[in-house]
Amino acid sequence: YPVETNALSAVEATFEIRKKLKKININKIKKINIYTFNAAYEIIADKKKWNPKNRETADHSLPYIVCVALIDGKVTEEQFSMKRINSVDIKNLIKKVNVHESEECNKDYYPGMPNIVEVILNNGNKFSSKVINARGTYKNQMSDSEIEEKFKSLTKKFLTQRKINLALDFLWNLDKEKDIRKLFHLLLVKN
Repeated sequence: YPVETNALSAVEATFEIRKKLKKININKIKKINIYTFNAAYEIIADKKKWNPKNRETADHSLPYIVCVALIDGKVTEEQFSMKRINSVDIKNLIKKVNVHESEECNKDYYPGMPNIVEVILNNGNKFSSKVINARGTYKNQMSDSEIEEKFKSLTKKFLTQRKINLALDFLWNLDKEKDIRKLFHLLLVKN
């Protein structure tokens, strides 16, 4: 996901909660608690992160990232547009978020980057998920097909399908290539 590294497991924990909820209605959410480790708490949960002003502050805002993952069910470049960052539903939900440094998460920190996300509804129902090693980290590696899909999704706006396929072929066979300059030509974006 295009977020600060320490938030990767929070995204996945939030997606797990989404699966448990039948429907997302932010008006029925009383509170969201995020439990995290010290480094994440200091880097992506400080007071400046509660009201993101642009893409750079939003992708480094644990409260924003969890809220947008919960509402949208995805975290892509689209979730970091100014329109989405400034949307009323996100602003209202962020007000219900509390971030806590957790000893449990501190104990699991490194090589893990644990986050626990807890959603409490107005009716008292509580949904919680803990993820220690997010997908794509060395303890939970992505498959080759997942890597290809990610590459394609990130390059499709800039490269033709032919260039994408050639670049992937080049990258998968990098150890056999004699001249890496070919890769730069394949990745050259023309206006």
